[in-house]
Amino acid sequence: VKKVGDNVRQTEAKLRSLNSSLTDSQASEEVDKIVEENRQLADRLSKLENNQEVISAEDKAKISVMHSTTVTLWKKRKRMATEVLDSVLESWPKSKQSLIEEVGVDTDESVGVKIPTS
Repeated sequence: VKKVGDNVRQTEAKLRSLNSSLTDSQASEEVDKIVEENRQLADRLSKLENNQEVISAEDKAKISVMHSTTVTLWKKRKRMATEVLDSVLESWPKSKQSLIEEVGVDTDESVGVKIPTS
């Protein structure tokens, strides 16, 4: 009786694994779909690789100046916000973190953002 029960459990396990696997037609459809998606992505990649536009030195300099200006403004605003929080914190009975949570301020550190250098 025990051997028959073990045999039944093994057969049921094999049946479950076979039922959860794809049939030949489903597998071929899946392969066709993946091959088509791969072809489309390869076409897109070749289009992107062939249409590379070199950025001019003038545009690069303009972008670099805009970036440094933006980073400078970001640092300035962060410093001003920190100063305001620190001045409020002088009369706040709890910790700085509790003040930040109470006010609902998202800090750069809380969202995982780092200010770029230069």
